[in-house]
Amino acid sequence: MTAFDELKRQAAAKRDAAIQAAREEYRDTLRSLDGLRCKLTPKHKRRRSGVPLHERILQAIPRDSCFTVPDIESWLGLDYSDHDLIRSTLNRMMKRGVIKRMRRSRCREVAIFAAAEYGPSANQWDDMTLIEAAETVLRDLGRPVSAVALTVELVERGYTPTTDEKAMLKSLRDAMRRKPQFRESGGQWTVNAE
Repeated sequence: MTAFDELKRQAAAKRDAAIQAAREEYRDTLRSLDGLRCKLTPKHKRRRSGVPLHERILQAIPRDSCFTVPDIESWLGLDYSDHDLIRSTLNRMMKRGVIKRMRRSRCREVAIFAAAEYGPSANQWDDMTLIEAAETVLRDLGRPVSAVALTVELVERGYTPTTDEKAMLKSLRDAMRRKPQFRESGGQWTVNAE
């Protein structure tokens, strides 16, 4: 690695740290504002809508783009204390086929949803957990592979890890050891037949 490459790497790390700090500060500010709004508006004076939440969400969501839980909070005038209620309502709506999840939440990234009729389909890996993706790849391969080869295969097929590949490998090994559908023999992993 040349000195120039090292300087570029350091600059990128400094930029990423600054962006992350700004995002965290922004999130903390929004949470504190929501908390203040809740404290300033007594519960008995908050107006409750007579329309069920799932219907209000259906009226608010766009049909031609994606949305997130914070988007719904702002569109419906809800605060962070309603976050769990919105998430559970969205899960019920997904089970009914009214909306679809385009990407599962990862680390500090929020989940992305869309109306069921929204055009672009989700990447098959975006809605899978690491262990679900590993099981899919092992079934597709149909042969035993090492955890390292499985990690490389997952990344090559488009799975977006939430951490670096080394941490992903450790998480994958730990998860496969806990799940009964996986078997290890001589460092090679297979998945039990369905």
